[in-house]
Amino acid sequence: MQISAFEILGMVRELKEIIGAYIDKIYQIGKEDILLRVRGSKIGRVNLIISAGRWIFKSKEKIDTPGKPSMFAMALRKYLSGNKIADIYQHDFDRIMVMETSGYRLVMEFIPNGNLILVDEGWKIVLPMKEQVWSHRVIKPGETYLFPPSRVDVRNADPKNLADHIKNSGKDLVRTLAIDLGLGGIYAEEVCLRSGVDKERETKDLNEGEIEKVTKSLRELMDAITEGEPSPEIIFDDKGEIVAVTPIHLRRFDGCRTIRKSSLSEALEEAVKLLPTESPEDKERERVERQMERQKMAIEDLLKRSEEKRREGDLLYIHM
Repeated sequence: MQISAFEILGMVRELKEIIGAYIDKIYQIGKEDILLRVRGSKIGRVNLIISAGRWIFKSKEKIDTPGKPSMFAMALRKYLSGNKIADIYQHDFDRIMVMETSGYRLVMEFIPNGNLILVDEGWKIVLPMKEQVWSHRVIKPGETYLFPPSRVDVRNADPKNLADHIKNSGKDLVRTLAIDLGLGGIYAEEVCLRSGVDKERETKDLNEGEIEKVTKSLRELMDAITEGEPSPEIIFDDKGEIVAVTPIHLRRFDGCRTIRKSSLSEALEEAVKLLPTESPEDKERERVERQMERQKMAIEDLLKRSEEKRREGDLLYIHM
């Protein structure tokens, strides 16, 4: 189970209450799982559970911690313990969150093969949970941290540019929203349903009014998450398996069995407890997904560099 950009949008809203609190203790409670204990006059003591590439949520439950800290936990303690949390935000509309403290940032990647990276004020990497190398970025101590190539930031995109992007995608509507705009399948389907526009329509055939309905529904969906009454749900399929954890009710799940919670953190925490033990097939599926994500990012990097070379060639031609 991985949280999407929409769940991160809702979680950032929820975590605003820890801004101004102090980081107390830090533990590594799993291979890629970190526990940050934060304290503040308004919130008391709260556990923040962060699982690289998967999820983040608050918890007030007692959590067993290892007697001996890992090297990564010791490094986080050295640079973050006692620091005041200055801000926490989502990078663009991506599955990445950043926690800012005095002098340092903790970058939390919830993309496939995600990572937790401690960086300084100048974005120089102090220590990552794991070292990673791609053609377009290197996650190692001493390197400058670069965010993964991002898609369109649908929160801040110019309406005309967003409409043009949809119109010229060369795909049907639901795949344009899911892939090109990074909404993912669940929320792409929801936007189509709310807009009343057939999800299988080719975007090149959509008229201006239909595209406006789509972008309006997308904006209303995001506003409901950031400004509306929270109504987090755990959704189950007919077999009783978890389909999704959402910050608000989605119409596409009308009729499904759901568990309503008072906060997104409570919903995610319960969902994690209900997850079955990971099977070899699940591990292999995750490995393949991580490999596909790396290949996709490599292709995006090659296309970007190809475009840069083309522009360089055009400039040389102009000045010949």
